[in-house]
Amino acid sequence: KNVDFSSKMPTTVTAVAGTEAEATVKIHLDSKDGPVIATIPLGNGGSFMSNLQIGTSKITKSVTGKHDIYLSFGGEKGIGLDYIQFSHKVSAFGRIEAEIFDVGIQGTLHPRVQERDNFSNRKNVGYLDNGSWMRYPDVDFGENGAKKVTAAGSVADGGGASLQFYIDSLNLQPFGTVTIPTNGNYDAVPLTAASEVLRKVTGVHDVYIKVNKGISIDYFEFEEASEDPLVTLLKELDRLKETALALSETEYTAETYQRLKSAIAQVDSVNRNDL
Repeated sequence: KNVDFSSKMPTTVTAVAGTEAEATVKIHLDSKDGPVIATIPLGNGGSFMSNLQIGTSKITKSVTGKHDIYLSFGGEKGIGLDYIQFSHKVSAFGRIEAEIFDVGIQGTLHPRVQERDNFSNRKNVGYLDNGSWMRYPDVDFGENGAKKVTAAGSVADGGGASLQFYIDSLNLQPFGTVTIPTNGNYDAVPLTAASEVLRKVTGVHDVYIKVNKGISIDYFEFEEASEDPLVTLLKELDRLKETALALSETEYTAETYQRLKSAIAQVDSVNRNDL
């Protein structure tokens, strides 16, 4: 009832459910026969009680303001729905609060959002242990990508805790790892650590975080990489080209106009070869 989409338009919706066969969850606006804004596929988990299935779908219609949400279910057998969650695109280059994950697994449970009694006065995500993971959908790395990732958290046990960052799938190699040092207490002030990313990632992607031991995570953020100097040069050449073409041919002598056309042809050749 009255789900508020006023602040951010959703881009994806995720469902987590126990299933005994393949199934779908359709999201309707305002009535059970209202427009379908997403159809979420769910795999066959074999049981309502274990092996929860995770499905995600893009939102197919623009959704703003407040709406009632109705769900309809498809498949040969029933499902045991745990929850659904809407998500919106976020910039990689600002603080991403740990609690905005859309799905996460900690053993057979979900990571829990907690109010931590520390100087940060912030929500943290806890009840994590070796192998726990969380997903953050639609993180926008822009055209330049990231060069560094920073994370903040509290670790009670010695040796610190490692956070591995993955793009789009946990089955791929991590593209960054941050090790948070131990500060002795999950309620202690979170410590920060940073690391260079291992490869360039641009555009919009799902980000996964996987941990190797108990930790309470506060936030993470990426530092934007500088634009490639060649790309900067080519953009400037394009700008100068557009400025020159904006002038009338009569403003040139025959000789300078031919030189202009030759220069533009060279710019276009560079762009074709280097972009």
